[in-house]
Amino acid sequence: MKLNLEKCEFAKHQVKLLGFVIDQLEHHDPEPEPEPPDYPEHDPEPEPEPPDQLEHHDPEPEPEPPDQPEDDPDLTTMDPRKMREQQLRDPTCNDLISWLEGHQALPQQRPPAIISSFEVEDGVLYHLREYSDRVVKQLYVPLHLQTQALHLAHCPPSATHPGALRTYQNLCNSWYFPNMLRQSREYVARCPVCQRRKGSAVRVPMQGHPPPEAPLVMVSADLMDLRSSSRGYRYVLSIIDHHTRFLQLVPLRDKTAERVLSAFMDNYITLFGPPDQLHTDNGLEFSSNEWRSLLETLHVKHSFSVAYHPQSNGVVERSNRAVKDALVALVQRAPSQWPIHLPAVRLALNTAIHRSVGDQPLYLLTGRMALFAKGLTNDQTPDEGLMVKRLSDARRLAVEVSLKTHETNKAYYDQRAKATPTFEQGSLVVRKVEGTRRPLGDRWLGPCRIVRQLGPVTFDVLDLQEPYPRVHANQLKPYLPPSELDFAEEADQLPRPVPVVASSSVVTLIDELTSESTV
Repeated sequence: MKLNLEKCEFAKHQVKLLGFVIDQLEHHDPEPEPEPPDYPEHDPEPEPEPPDQLEHHDPEPEPEPPDQPEDDPDLTTMDPRKMREQQLRDPTCNDLISWLEGHQALPQQRPPAIISSFEVEDGVLYHLREYSDRVVKQLYVPLHLQTQALHLAHCPPSATHPGALRTYQNLCNSWYFPNMLRQSREYVARCPVCQRRKGSAVRVPMQGHPPPEAPLVMVSADLMDLRSSSRGYRYVLSIIDHHTRFLQLVPLRDKTAERVLSAFMDNYITLFGPPDQLHTDNGLEFSSNEWRSLLETLHVKHSFSVAYHPQSNGVVERSNRAVKDALVALVQRAPSQWPIHLPAVRLALNTAIHRSVGDQPLYLLTGRMALFAKGLTNDQTPDEGLMVKRLSDARRLAVEVSLKTHETNKAYYDQRAKATPTFEQGSLVVRKVEGTRRPLGDRWLGPCRIVRQLGPVTFDVLDLQEPYPRVHANQLKPYLPPSELDFAEEADQLPRPVPVVASSSVVTLIDELTSESTV
């Protein structure tokens, strides 16, 4: 890590990067210049002042140390003499040039291609690539210049960051070196720009909570936005019990935390009692201090779904779709009258046989089968003893049917799923951009760091942006850092080495970032 002191107006002693603290850089002041010699025409040298009061003398420009390597020359502007010098630094090029110029009988190393496809012209080694209609003379790029060739084939405006195949084709148009296709794939895979813009999310196998054994053990809640109605209602609070699938629907005029909390108390807690666990999304209407205080008082465990991943609260989300479909069928001519039909939709869904439990949600909750007389049919003669026994059996069967339904849905969902990626603690990832995204913005944000694993497919992620509480594996993909971490600007031409040496913590951080690139 290099710090250009000539461009820095201020500096910080500590920098936090992805959970790590970079300590203060150690500054090594250059040795003071020796005092100028005395000359007869000058006044005698005064007594030396203390070190902190010495006058500042601009140091004379020092020549570059001979052992300091120069920057790699530009592939596009080198003349044959300089190119030959660069090729002779590569053992493979040196061996081929010596054999082609007759300095040795046979090549000492195995050639990277057919020996007859190489030739030397003006002292420079070329590779001849034959096509059906032409022969292209490709410049053999030595090992230490191959990264520059990959950069020229992938990053300039004339290339526009193509994929691995197009990058390889751009290389073939001008240069040659061994394993160009493999190196093109690795270079594109590690390109930070491509990682933040390209690539699709990977679907991991479906996970789920075990079904509860009794009613009111786990309840999910969510809000539906049905637009304004003629009566001033816009939202619907839907509350569903995971064991019985009993659904409660409450119309609301707004979604403030106070109004939603009051509707939950008046239309659920006072009717059925507090549940053991409440599962909601991360909306402000469910995460306010009022909600937290009430649930702590009632000893209700509050869990949250993953942001921008509705499948993590799939029971209530699927019920919301059924409610909307039923309302659409009833309010085709007057959509603004949907609050009038909401009680009928709630009754119809709670008295119908639910596929996930194999019985009526209303019966599983109350123990009484709801059958409505239609003329001469549905006349009931209940047996209280058998009804209680059958209720116990029905609830046990509801758990079995729920498990079987989950396995069926999981098998269908997992047809396009891949193996769950193993994101270890501390590994680098990029996070999918959810919600509103600019047309020319990045699709992925990062790099981020995995802090800890919360569940089989949920992770706590540390981001330079404001982090979400938890992130699903479908919203993550591994981040591959570039092979070299260079913090200096491309146009920097420093007159002499900056007397700054990074501390050991900076070197350790860079080593860790590089070593964690394989996930």
